[in-house]
Amino acid sequence: MRKKLFETVTDCLKTLTDSETEEKVVKHIDLWQTSITESGNEASFPTPAVFIEFLPATWKTLCGNKQTCEVQLRLHIIEYTTENDTQVALHGFELADKIARLLTEWQLENRSRFLRTESLTNHESEKVKDCMETFKLTI
Repeated sequence: MRKKLFETVTDCLKTLTDSETEEKVVKHIDLWQTSITESGNEASFPTPAVFIEFLPATWKTLCGNKQTCEVQLRLHIIEYTTENDTQVALHGFELADKIARLLTEWQLENRSRFLRTESLTNHESEKVKDCMETFKLTI
């Protein structure tokens, strides 16, 4: 299930292009690791990057031993800067909103849709700008 969701979100994010240049907006997509924001070093990947974090899933068993699940995932939209640059942070907010619009309009095979439930900003680092968008989906 998580593999399929990762592939679905990745496919969705790859469709996001700049309207003027037709260039892909998201330069790198991967699974989340906390070391990404803990390291004060230069990024080893192109930015803006989106990392997918799977939060705990809640499973329910229905009649006939069928299961349904509420999945939550958090997208970390990462950009690096050499200094405390407000414009980079604002660009991250704008990109987060574009990604949220794209994901909430995306329809999965089972006709489910992502719902955005939370937006957070990591203010811990001067160099790493981390906008986090949390989504839920019932499958």
